[in-house]
Amino acid sequence: MACRRARRRCAAAAARARAPPGPRRTPSPLLLLALALAAAAAPSPAAADRAGDYTAKYNPWAFNRACRYSARDIPANLFKNGIDGGAEYLFPLENERAVDKYDRPWEACFGPKEQYSLAAIEAGWKLPCKYKVNDKGNFDFEEEQACDILIKTNCYCYALDRFVGSYCEPGLGGTGKPFELPVDGCKLAVDGVLADGGRLVSRSAVYNSSRPAEGHYIALAVKPSKGERNGDFHFWRLDANGVWSYKAGDTLVRNTLRNGTPITDIERDSVARGEYSEFCGYFHVTPSTHKLVGNDFWYSDLPSRFSAWRKHGVRGSAQPLSQLPPGWLVAYNTYYAESGWEDAPKNGSARHVAATSASAAKERAFAAGSRGGGAGAAAARRRAGAARREHWRGARPAGAAAAAGGAGRGLPAQ
Repeated sequence: MACRRARRRCAAAAARARAPPGPRRTPSPLLLLALALAAAAAPSPAAADRAGDYTAKYNPWAFNRACRYSARDIPANLFKNGIDGGAEYLFPLENERAVDKYDRPWEACFGPKEQYSLAAIEAGWKLPCKYKVNDKGNFDFEEEQACDILIKTNCYCYALDRFVGSYCEPGLGGTGKPFELPVDGCKLAVDGVLADGGRLVSRSAVYNSSRPAEGHYIALAVKPSKGERNGDFHFWRLDANGVWSYKAGDTLVRNTLRNGTPITDIERDSVARGEYSEFCGYFHVTPSTHKLVGNDFWYSDLPSRFSAWRKHGVRGSAQPLSQLPPGWLVAYNTYYAESGWEDAPKNGSARHVAATSASAAKERAFAAGSRGGGAGAAAARRRAGAARREHWRGARPAGAAAAAGGAGRGLPAQ
């Protein structure tokens, strides 16, 4: 998973970025959408018979939400120059690679004389946002981006079918202590789930017995630490249809491999687990009583930017959309096409400097200043289309957390 996105670049860097992009492989947006939002695979009769009132129903739309962020009558100076003398801009909200191609960040959006083009978004030259000048000479602005629930829910939160306003880590709710790094095996993660209220169950109970009438089953695996890589944990959820689903950080919920194959046995399907090579076991969890709390972290800058709108008097709103808009989907596929797929990431995972815990990462980021990455000044910048960083670790720089008003308050809860 990637840390915080890079800020505005100097004019020279922007000029270099304007060079025509070279050829690149672009996954089919239709294929990516079909795989990411595929309806649950038809369960076997045995699975249907055992489902009963099983809590977890596969409903990716509950988390795969996009919003239309709108602002009206923005003073021209604020729209064009941002705050702090232009060092920090407010538009667009999500500052992906397209922003780095322009001296004026807001030109990464479509202006009043530009035709909205999915091809321009797919090529990495534009974002799904647009602006116009109103009768007062001020600006009106719209941007399609991920909603709060998509941005701030990671694999553990999703496995419990809960939204708590930021990422979740095993043991934080039950012990009040952060999950310690590096990941040397299953024990710490298993102990954390047990402390939060989970109960270990056998493989036979999961696959051969009747499903519990209350709660559901989840599975845990870890990616052991290696060199400078701290490792990671990952959770999957067994849904009522007999298929395992998951959500990797702020990526889309899914229950298939890249090729559309449903995940039906997460323990024995090493391809589905990818780098999470050490399988740790199954748990019975009850969402209503599980001690699940957020760790005050998420990767995207969007919540703090949206909060900055309000702070500087911009009248903004975030309206959940009834479906994922084409422009946002194309942008998502362009920048995160390899993100969230655990079956052998094609471009490899980003590397980062080790921290001993989420708390230590926060301290390091604070020392590096609010412009540093999520793991401090040494955090690597993500390549477009590269696999993102781990699903939970890192820390929001203190300045950004303060700007967001604390966990869960950066955006309205959709």
